This record gives sequence, C-alpha cells and structure tokens, in this order.
Amino acid sequence: MKFLLQLFFVLLLTMNISSCEKDFVVKEQTDAKRMTVNCNFDNYRVFTVYVTESSSLSGNTSLKPITDARVELFENDSLIAVLPFVPTDTGNTFGSYKTDFFPTPGNKYGVKITHPVYGIVTAEDVLLNLPQINYYALESYGNYTTNSDVQFRFQLHDDGATEDYYRIILWQWGIQKLLIDSIWQTSDFAYGAKPELISDVSDTVRDNGYFLLFSDKNFNGTDKEIKIHFFGVDSAFAEQVNAVVELQHVSKAHYEYYRTLELYQHAGYGAEPVHVYNNINNGYGIFMSSAINSMYVQVK
Repeated sequence: MKFLLQLFFVLLLTMNISSCEKDFVVKEQTDAKRMTVNCNFDNYRVFTVYVTESSSLSGNTSLKPITDARVELFENDSLIAVLPFVPTDTGNTFGSYKTDFFPTPGNKYGVKITHPVYGIVTAEDVLLNLPQINYYALESYGNYTTNSDVQFRFQLHDDGATEDYYRIILWQWGIQKLLIDSIWQTSDFAYGAKPELISDVSDTVRDNGYFLLFSDKNFNGTDKEIKIHFFGVDSAFAEQVNAVVELQHVSKAHYEYYRTLELYQHAGYGAEPVHVYNNINNGYGIFMSSAINSMYVQVK
C-alpha cells in the first residue's frame, strides 16, 4: 500500500512538472534561448528545482535538462543551501537540483541559478501559512445505485486581511474486489479524483482540467463551508477505502500560473495571444508555493 501511494505521488509530481515544461513553449521563447526553471514547493516535500533549456515552437520540444548550473537556495534572503544535481537515470541526463531541506510555512524562499552560457536567473515566492480548517466530514460514500458519488464538506476560516487563493486536490486508496476470469480477486488501488463543487465560490480554475483552484473573493474574512463531490469506488465491492482531501493555501503566483495556463490551453486559432504567467527573472518558468493541510477519512 505504501508503495502505491508513493507511486501516485511520483506520477502526480511528474505530470505537474511535465505540464509546466511543455506549456512554456510559447512564442517569446523563440527569440532567445534561456533557462526554464520549474519548482512547486510545499511543506510536505524537500526542495526540488528542475532546470532545462527553453524550447521553441518549431523543431524539437523535448526536455533538455541543464546539469551544470549552480543553484542557490535562500530563506528570507539568507543563503541556506547550494543544491546539487541529482540524476534520475543511469546516464545522468535527467534529474533535478535537490536538497533535504523542508520549507517552513510563513517564510519567503528564493533561488539564484547561475550558468556559464545562460547567465543568472532568480525567482522568489512566499510559502503561506497553512489553511485553517475548522471541521470536516464525509457526508456519503456511494455505490452503484448512486454512480459511486462521494460527498464531502469542510469549513475554512479565511483571513480577511489578505487576498487568498486555495486549491483542492484529492485521492483515494484501498483494497477492492474484482471479477477476473469468473473469479473474485482482491487488488490494491490508489488514484486521484476530480473534485466538483456543490458550494458557490469565485474565480475557479482547473489544473489541466482536473484539480480545482479558487479565490476567497465571495467569502473573504469569514468561515466558509465548502461542499464537494467526486467519483469514488463502489463501496459494495471495496474491502478497504481511504480518502484524503488536500486543501492548499497557494500563493498568487501559483494561482496566476494555472489561471493563465487554462486560458492558454483553451485559446483557439486567431484568438488574442495568451501569455502564461512567468515569475522567473531573465528566464522562463514558474517558482510557486502551496501550504498543504490534509483531511484524512477512513471510509471503510
């Protein structure tokens, strides 16, 4: 079971990083080669920074990692680490710059990346405080008669002094019975689920059409109850089901990246050009944060 969860996290991270890279193949990158930097840091994982060459709209758009850069990590403007390149293949051609440091909510983090060909790029973002959840509850977990619909609610306490953005990610795992070659067998499962809103919130954005982001525009400074539903496992055929709903307090850079990315992905031919949000100085990419508060439920 632990292996399945680790595999799911790896696949989710890979999907996010890959989408960051490919969606920064935009017109302005054809003008000059620069470094592309992608980092989504949070309070659950060690700092990991991906650095590649930028790509043009024409020609080969496969990722070309930069392995010989100097990557400096700063916390509240103080240098705390120089990140080594850690390869993920035997040829040392793909990987990331990584350290064993976990970011702390409430602090500002920045990177300075130096390369002999591409020069110096910098970026920074603040890891906000954890979102405050007053309570949460599983309303129902469906079966085949309800199309396996799951309903979940929680109450969020929002800070009225700031403009805030949030993100909902959820997944489930457990053991289910499957009919294979006329024989009932048990199998582990672990996968994400697409959250759908029942409650009214503002400025909703989808992460690649899947996970959900929104702002506090219509509930700023209040206790907001949010109800969601999603497609679950048929409880009649599940021996064990666990669910996790992640509420993330994300930075404005995080929200703006996915907002503009969604516009970019849905822009048709002849439409006004959409520029995907970029906060890498002298380069391309995104350096963004998310403070995660997880709500665990053992369904069965």
